[in-house]
Amino acid sequence: MANSDYTILVVDDDELNRDMLSRRLERKEYRVLVASDGSEALELAGRELLDLVILDIMMPGMSGLEVLKILRQTRSATELPVIMASAKGESQDVVNALELGANDYATKPLDFPVLLARIEAQLRLKVPFESEKAADSAADSTGADMGTILLEPGAGAPAEDTEQKPVLNLDKARASSEVDGPVAGTILAEKYRLEEEIGSGNFGTVYKATHLGLNLHVAVKVLQTSLGTTMEDLARFQREGMSACRVKHPNAVSVLDFGVTATGVSYLVMELLEGRSLADEIEESGKLSPHRCMDIIEPVCAALEEAHSVGLLHRDLKPANIFLHHERGKEIIKVVDFGTAKFRDDASANNLTLQGTVIGTPAYLAPERLANRPYDGRSDVYSLGVMLYQMLCGKVPFEATDGNPMTVAMMHMNDAAKSLAGEIPDVTEAVDKVVAMALEKDPGKRLLPSELVERLREAVGPDLRQKKKNPTMDTMVLTDLPFDDETQGATEA
Repeated sequence: MANSDYTILVVDDDELNRDMLSRRLERKEYRVLVASDGSEALELAGRELLDLVILDIMMPGMSGLEVLKILRQTRSATELPVIMASAKGESQDVVNALELGANDYATKPLDFPVLLARIEAQLRLKVPFESEKAADSAADSTGADMGTILLEPGAGAPAEDTEQKPVLNLDKARASSEVDGPVAGTILAEKYRLEEEIGSGNFGTVYKATHLGLNLHVAVKVLQTSLGTTMEDLARFQREGMSACRVKHPNAVSVLDFGVTATGVSYLVMELLEGRSLADEIEESGKLSPHRCMDIIEPVCAALEEAHSVGLLHRDLKPANIFLHHERGKEIIKVVDFGTAKFRDDASANNLTLQGTVIGTPAYLAPERLANRPYDGRSDVYSLGVMLYQMLCGKVPFEATDGNPMTVAMMHMNDAAKSLAGEIPDVTEAVDKVVAMALEKDPGKRLLPSELVERLREAVGPDLRQKKKNPTMDTMVLTDLPFDDETQGATEA
């Protein structure tokens, strides 16, 4: 599509800023509408077919955030991208805007080439979404079933991911040209030098990187972009950074920065984790002792309680999203990947994707979520119950022999998990009962995170494993923790 096919609304109470920006956009052949306040902006949005809005945050009367909130009641981030503009560069302003559904932000005074690149990036994402939506409508008209389940990595039967990763365009250090794909030495946003790839997933690739100003090692997660990238993908990526910023707990991964480069590349900067995932430990060990399970479940529940206290639901708890971080000879459990998280009262982050698929990994989803019923933090506890079951015996409670995720969904909703007492030597009836309480089909009868920790501690009993004093730290370190001396730095993608 040509620039002239797009209509952009510029909303700013400053006449000079408004007119200057609109003229520059018109010179790029965009159709531009202007509004001097929130009321005028909403009136134009109600009668005009807009493709993108540039919205000032600080305006007299109705603020930009209030306008955004009203817009999102009828137009999703996929349908109407909104770029917030503000003279305030504080992270909380950005978080507030992203929470309300903003697609991106720019700080005043506006750097027009950078803003233009961000506009073009949003419109590029809008084009494939419109094509995808048209295809979905055509499928619906033929009776195609869109009520499927979104399979995350590790769902259903294990399979090797051989799909070729899309290529990214990143900023080149002190050069105006771009490079195809991240390479060692590439500078991102003039701050982070990418050193090596350490992980990847459906939505992003994670790199070990160096913060140039602080000479600090960090993990940088870059959104995978391609012609198939949608606004929904970008919204999930933004939500991951926003969600993790809200959960301030030592057992939750720390997000240090979030941004979009001048070339439209979205990235998250996180603490660099060293170690391996819980999924790796289960795969290597087969099953874990009840005391080892307690080592992991207790800090996970602590992080989960903090998330729930700020109204955040994780929605995709599984062993791959629990990281066993090793720091100075000590293990610190970290909950990672808040990309599917939602705030309890956030109607914009639904249980379903735009294609009608359930968000999450079927093997770990609570019955109420699979049935698309209302849910709260107890749905995360059910996922913990599935994890605990898997940790104790080496496999999830419900598996489909045919690999069909719908079969797994029906088992979650209707079948009771097989008792582990008597089947696994270390699992007593007391421990088995705690697992069953976490896996209650009725969320009203399910344990809360703190209750799960308390009941499991009572059921497991005193920890008689040998402990020794760490000569370099005033802490106690368990001698039988399965540390791997050759682990590499990694952060869950």
